[in-house]
Amino acid sequence: MPDSLITNIQFKEEKTEYRVHYHHNYEILYITSGRCAMSVNNATYVAKTGDIVLIGNQENHCTKILEPPFARYVLTINPLLFNQSIENHQLIAMFKQRKTGFCHCLPMPTAGIEAIFQKIYAEKQNKDIFSDTMCNLYLKMLLIEIFRAHPSNFENEMDKTSETILIIQNYIDTHFDEEIRLDKLAKQFFMNKYYLSHSFKTFAGISPKQYLTQVRLNHALHLLTHTNFTISEICEKCGFPDINNFIRTFKSHFSKTPGSYRENYHLTK
Repeated sequence: MPDSLITNIQFKEEKTEYRVHYHHNYEILYITSGRCAMSVNNATYVAKTGDIVLIGNQENHCTKILEPPFARYVLTINPLLFNQSIENHQLIAMFKQRKTGFCHCLPMPTAGIEAIFQKIYAEKQNKDIFSDTMCNLYLKMLLIEIFRAHPSNFENEMDKTSETILIIQNYIDTHFDEEIRLDKLAKQFFMNKYYLSHSFKTFAGISPKQYLTQVRLNHALHLLTHTNFTISEICEKCGFPDINNFIRTFKSHFSKTPGSYRENYHLTK
């Protein structure tokens, strides 16, 4: 049976607060009650009832509940299938584009938004041969509603350069464990390296090098907390040039060494 575009949908009401983490999937949260403080890639928001939160597959994030009961739908999406299934580049860019002023947390005035989540949830609970097709249609409907409610938050026109930057991001997402240099990317995607760097930052909000570091660190976080690989093995699997570079880079972002982060995670789990 083929993989599903929507990998999972949950309705959560527990009081769990989540430390810094990331997912391999795209994630959409819809808050149905309560409030929480949410940090996504160092941007901080107060998410409240009726808000939608869009989180890319390489964006670390955490939540702190401010007003219980904190209830929300959590919908996760397979990035590879999403890029293949969603023909519209503006919709794809909703999880990749991070231009100046981008907001991850958006109020949704449309009364029917919760109904869309309920329909996706029902399809996932009562699967038949048409369930995945219906889920995909509801997902497209949801994304269009979000885009229409906040057009200025997203790319309204996708030119050839913007489309190429999306392709480069996807390439970095899947080749982060290899040596990736700006001049190599420029040659591979037929762009001047200075123009590539400028365009990437305009579209994604950070430079190609920063994006690559972010991807590598997020994979390192996952391996530190979900595997028994040694620090040296994680360094190699995440594409860092050497162990000293890995430790220095990790500490500059998380104020802890990889070993300390892992130890603290398991102590407080």
